[in-house]
Amino acid sequence: MNEIDVLVELMDKSQIELFLKLFKENYKNSYMDLKKLKLKKCIKKDNSKKDSFYNVLSTYKTDKFKNSTLKEILRDDLDITDDVKFANAVIYHGEKIKEVLPQITENLKNNDPPFYKISDPVSEREICEYFVNRYFLKKDNYVEVLRNSVEEVFREETEIIEKIEKETSKLGIQELYSYFKCNEVEYGDIPILSVILERLPFQDEERKGIYLGIIKERIEKLSNIKIENDENNSLKESILKYENKVEFLEKEISNLNEQLEKLKTNNNKLEENNELLNKDNKLFREAIKIKEIDINNIEKDLRDEINVLKSQNMSLKTKCDMYSKELRIFSCSDEDFESEIVIITNNSVNLLKNMFPEVKFYSIMQWKTVDASKRNISKIIIHRNGMSSKDIEELEKDFIKFNIEYETILSRDQRELLDFILELRKGDWGVTYERV
Repeated sequence: MNEIDVLVELMDKSQIELFLKLFKENYKNSYMDLKKLKLKKCIKKDNSKKDSFYNVLSTYKTDKFKNSTLKEILRDDLDITDDVKFANAVIYHGEKIKEVLPQITENLKNNDPPFYKISDPVSEREICEYFVNRYFLKKDNYVEVLRNSVEEVFREETEIIEKIEKETSKLGIQELYSYFKCNEVEYGDIPILSVILERLPFQDEERKGIYLGIIKERIEKLSNIKIENDENNSLKESILKYENKVEFLEKEISNLNEQLEKLKTNNNKLEENNELLNKDNKLFREAIKIKEIDINNIEKDLRDEINVLKSQNMSLKTKCDMYSKELRIFSCSDEDFESEIVIITNNSVNLLKNMFPEVKFYSIMQWKTVDASKRNISKIIIHRNGMSSKDIEELEKDFIKFNIEYETILSRDQRELLDFILELRKGDWGVTYERV
């Protein structure tokens, strides 16, 4: 934690809200921890200008601490809040406060007093100064104090003083201080100090001043007791007056109870109406959920349809590319082929004849009338669909006789035969159609 974090942690609710208002931050309906976090962010954000944090500190500045040491400012007996102490410590002892920040952070984490182990005196002189600062009376107050009777100072604390004397008889100075801090709430600071005062190495003027301070404080306490007694008497009179009002208030309470019963009845009706509204709200949410499901299904169907269209588009594109290639092939002249191609088939091929005038189509009967030896034939394709084995054997013998290369294919339909011819025109004999 840095100085900003510690200062905000030490502020009370009203102080935090005051600074949030100055920073024009909305703090209503916020938890305390959230308010602290907002204020820290405001100070750190604006502190880039190097004046925001110091403006906050300036609201705490007290000139009476100008010549005080760090421990004197952080004393636990000062009647000021911890955030005021810390802010003035930062103002007047900025470097020293950084050295004790880890201890303050640990104290806050452990829910200990924030300046525990920091403001406590360590040396004998510091212990004496602690009591001097707390109880010493200046010389100009002696006369006023000594006018008062001192016989009543310890009359009521005899048993306590005897117990303190027994418990502190063997303690050293450091131990006496620890004993004082641990027991001043239970026994009271004055009885303890009255016992250990002579055992502490005060200077004469200091000791005298402390004694006078004790007497003055005791007299003020007795005076306050008298005032409290007077106040108690006044309270008794007030009680008598209030008793007269009790009966009246009881009647008012009875009337209020009747009104309360009516309100309960109305509340029950409101709860019934609220239950109906909740049911309607539930149905509405279910309807929205069903609509959301329908929308999701529609979106899914649309995505599926888009994917199908994309697939069809790819297929059409592929076919388009294929037909483009075929078109380029159809545009070739007969001179592009080195030799004539012959296909022997018993199927109807009128369409193919028109598409491929450079390819010679023969039936078996037509082929028998052709003088193969006089034809410039480089390749013969036997389309065996509709042919008998005997027909094929006779054709093969004829081809072997004239040393003509041939190939036998089998197609499922005329389309496959068309694809085969297209591949053949491109000079690719490695077609994928079934061959025998």
